Amino acid sequence: MANMSFTYTVRRRWWLRYYMAAVVIGCWPAGKEPHEARVLAWIRRGLIIRVRRRFVGPVA
Repeated sequence: MANMSFTYTVRRRWWLRYYMAAVVIGCWPAGKEPHEARVLAWIRRGLIIRVRRRFVGPVA
């Protein structure tokens, strides 16, 4: 039976840091919490997740 090896690569888009800064700057003076579902949706859009799998031969 062959074994599989997975490699995960997580990168962020260039605008994600600016979006998070804008959320903090917008919520801090107002004293309100950010809308969690909306922020999480934008974070998901801003992350690039790649999964690579590699087959490894049978173990002796």
